[in-house]
Amino acid sequence: MTQRIMIVLCGALALALAACGSAGKSALTTASVKSKPQNVNTPSARATQVGWTSARAVKCGFYFDPERLRAQYIAFEQQNGLAGNDLKRVELTYKISEKTIQQKLKDNADYCKKPIVVAIQKDLQRHLGGDYTPAPRKPKKVVAKRPWFQWGSAATEKFDRRRAFDPKGKRPDF
Repeated sequence: MTQRIMIVLCGALALALAACGSAGKSALTTASVKSKPQNVNTPSARATQVGWTSARAVKCGFYFDPERLRAQYIAFEQQNGLAGNDLKRVELTYKISEKTIQQKLKDNADYCKKPIVVAIQKDLQRHLGGDYTPAPRKPKKVVAKRPWFQWGSAATEKFDRRRAFDPKGKRPDF
């Protein structure tokens, strides 16, 4: 009886190891992860970018006609062959991105600072000129975080009992 159980367990273990092996490769590998941001130029990405830029420009007081920009953009998408439900989806995406940014920036009085205004001006000029491609995104800075646990001599700080028990360090010494 125990031999049968051992044979079944060995077979199950072999099957599990085979499933984890190289026979069934995952679609997600380190080679499939892109390190540089990709500039996606789809109708929905363009609609989001133009609606976002329009809302930001209105917030910062740029002198332009937002409805005219929207109409020009929709006409651009029609000329490129978008019709029917796809065109309605793009219009809805434009409106949602514009309204979302307006709501987010509504209470932010310090938003329109020089670097932001320069970026908005550059994007708005491109869009008013008929170039609706999304601006390339800057890669986010990756900040190396300290591990929460360090083993052996890798620890650089001495243990501070006061800070460990009271993060503000105001507790009197025992």
